[in-house]
Amino acid sequence: MAKGFEIKFDKGWEKAIQNAAAGAVQDEIRRTQATLDRIFNQYNGQPVSTIKPVLLREWRRGGGTMSDGEATDWAELISSGQRIVLKQG
Repeated sequence: MAKGFEIKFDKGWEKAIQNAAAGAVQDEIRRTQATLDRIFNQYNGQPVSTIKPVLLREWRRGGGTMSDGEATDWAELISSGQRIVLKQG
């Protein structure tokens, strides 16, 4: 039977790991916001049926997933001229 093991970090390493993770989240938010802004600028005011497939395609391209309901909700916002703003939190 394999023995378990435990990894412990001192407080300095723990803080460094948390900071790196927070930085990665902020980077992803910036990339995603840029994508949303590009879609908004190009498609705001257009029909949901035009915007929704664009959102789904962009999310897949970025390696993410978006439900059909989320895509519909976000497409409705963009169609009505509302910019989506992401916040960490």
